[in-house]
Amino acid sequence: MRAVILAAGYGKRMGELTKYLPKSLIPVVNKPVLEHLIEIIKGCGIKEVIIAVGHLKDQITSFLTKFNKNGINLIVKVATEFSRGPIHSFSACLDEIEDEEFILIPADFLIEHSQLSKFLQMSEDHEMVLAFDEQEIKPSHTTIYVSENDGVYRVVGINSNVIGVKSEEKMLLPLLICRTNIQSFIRSSLELKKTKVIDAVQLYLQQKNVVVAFKIKTGTWFDLDTIKDFLAANEWYLTKFVKNQQQALNMKEYFSQEIVFKAPILLGNNCQIKKNCTIGPNVSIGDETIIGRNSKIQNAIIGPRSEISSDTEIKNAIFFKSLFQ
Repeated sequence: MRAVILAAGYGKRMGELTKYLPKSLIPVVNKPVLEHLIEIIKGCGIKEVIIAVGHLKDQITSFLTKFNKNGINLIVKVATEFSRGPIHSFSACLDEIEDEEFILIPADFLIEHSQLSKFLQMSEDHEMVLAFDEQEIKPSHTTIYVSENDGVYRVVGINSNVIGVKSEEKMLLPLLICRTNIQSFIRSSLELKKTKVIDAVQLYLQQKNVVVAFKIKTGTWFDLDTIKDFLAANEWYLTKFVKNQQQALNMKEYFSQEIVFKAPILLGNNCQIKKNCTIGPNVSIGDETIIGRNSKIQNAIIGPRSEISSDTEIKNAIFFKSLFQ
């Protein structure tokens, strides 16, 4: 099986930041989201990943050339029409997929390794598989209607139910496993001027094909649309994966400088923090960052090589000062 990652979009909900930095390269606990995702995919035994790029593609391509591939083959495809929607980004990868099995995942979706591994295992006997969560559905969410039988949820409708069929409405997650040829449905969706890959799945479903769905555990995934989403993911990773010993080693040199650290925190290498600062909780600081005197940082992602002036307060924010100079 191959993985296809869609990393071409603008990420407009992130504001000014993604005009200068691809959303997939924004760090969570000092590691770009795209790197997290590739490592999670590799941990599930997938050795080949196709990545569709578009907006700020040179930055992503440059990152991938420097990225330690360590036994995984990365194939970059330029999606020239990415601005027309995710299905156009995906269509740029079709010549690499052909009739092969694949999992499709956007670059701004993080999922716990154990959940993705379980999802792959549960899907083994099915040709088309979606994922859902049972948390509260909001108006902005795409929904699916499913009918459950012996633990298998068969999809009977996307965004609308089928009259006369007993079903439950679930919140769709941006994961797709395909073990059949979907290319004709992608082409038909493009001809109909559709913008999302789920539109092709809907056409597939309308042809009386079987689509199933499996539940992903609430709290084990992050759909990174906004700054708030990134900060929530950063806090989750800090709490779950950053060890107290690692924090202590990085902060040891600051203990005599009247600096207050409130865990959880991740401090990068070669940082300079001046006196009388308060850092944390829920803060990750990238390598070679300089923080001036009397500064306060809470619930924040600080990019590498940033320079924060004295008497600055940063809260509930992502800071990449060097990008705007």
